[in-house]
Amino acid sequence: MKTFIFLFALIMLSCASNNSGNSNAKVYVCHSKASIAYHKYENCRGLQVCSHKIVLETIDEAEMMGKKRCKICY
Repeated sequence: MKTFIFLFALIMLSCASNNSGNSNAKVYVCHSKASIAYHKYENCRGLQVCSHKIVLETIDEAEMMGKKRCKICY
């Protein structure tokens, strides 16, 4: 049981460190009110329906706009 708890804590710590260092990474965002996600790749299938301007933003900026990670490219 102690080994399980240790491994679980190690995995959670690893996940937290992976997400915290990427807040300045650039992502692609469709500037539409209906858009709900930011994308890792410009050619992501989720951006194909965007009829507005696609711009590069930081992850922090995209999340401040209410965008979530794309389930296709992340």
